[in-house]
Amino acid sequence: MFVTVEGPVASGKTTLSKNVVDCLRHHHAPAMWTCEPTQDSVLGKEIRLRNLDPQHDRLALTMLYLVDRLDHKKDIEYYRQSGILVCDRYSFSTLVYQFWTGWGMHPTTEQRYLRRSIAEVMSNAAEEMAVPDLTIIVDTPLETCLDRVKARGGISDVFEKEGRLREIHEVFRHLSNGDHGRNTYYHSLIGVHRRVARVDGSLPEAELTQAAVQLILEEREQHRQWQQELESE
Repeated sequence: MFVTVEGPVASGKTTLSKNVVDCLRHHHAPAMWTCEPTQDSVLGKEIRLRNLDPQHDRLALTMLYLVDRLDHKKDIEYYRQSGILVCDRYSFSTLVYQFWTGWGMHPTTEQRYLRRSIAEVMSNAAEEMAVPDLTIIVDTPLETCLDRVKARGGISDVFEKEGRLREIHEVFRHLSNGDHGRNTYYHSLIGVHRRVARVDGSLPEAELTQAAVQLILEEREQHRQWQQELESE
């Protein structure tokens, strides 16, 4: 099973994804944690470095993300067969950070052209990506996210600036409310996501972990029933 955990900067998604893996390992099923950009790869390191530069080339960065994801696919497909693979960030993050936000209220002609180019690149790659069985969006209040950014020492990359973070938070809120399902354009850019669920990021850590684990176990059981039905036909 392949599960992705998404959400704005400082929403608590990384902590949640790791807590979920620990909980699954101790009580329920073999589980493994991964992330995007990938942690130790050359591509992942290059992406993190470019994110520090406010003048980075968005099209080039998007292409790096997609190549990193394609390279990640072989590991995803391998580990999802033997247990539950939980990934911190995946295609929703690319949609929100690279395509949907950061253009301002009145994009220039050059920016509109660049955005169309990013959409084309994402659309061409979408069908080649591993499809998540479940995507969990951590919906944490904006002020909590902002307070966490400040508490850990301020801005570390271009996505943590307050104006950009507000915009990112709003788009993730729309996605967690199901807007991805009503807009086939999203599917053309990131591929079909089998199920998207929201968890309340303001819950205490233990309760938040249990809520996410419950979603995963429910989805795993439904997947097993579906497989049994196919085998019995």
